[in-house]
Amino acid sequence: MGIKLPTKEYVDKKILNLGYNTKGDNIYIKFNLPDKDKGTAIAFGSHNGNNFLSLIYLHKSNSGIGVVNVHGTLSISSKKVTDVIIELDFSTNMYGNFSIISDTEILEAYYH
Repeated sequence: MGIKLPTKEYVDKKILNLGYNTKGDNIYIKFNLPDKDKGTAIAFGSHNGNNFLSLIYLHKSNSGIGVVNVHGTLSISSKKVTDVIIELDFSTNMYGNFSIISDTEILEAYYH
């Protein structure tokens, strides 16, 4: 069973589809890494009329967090690491969509 998010979309703790963006130019995601130092996620979708496919590297240190774009562009506009929580803000454009598959738990996600 999924958990309800503020966007009224659902997540199965590690799989998330935010649907169509009509709210803003950023995507906020909060990850939980309680039992490990690092994790990986695959993000895909579209923004500004272009598709993207990106690998996201998560690490408990700011310097270990990054994005490798396989196709198109997704970029991190801000990041915050506190204990076992990683908070990322991605730059995007309205009128696109965003999905992510992660090997670590997603606590919260929304467009803003």
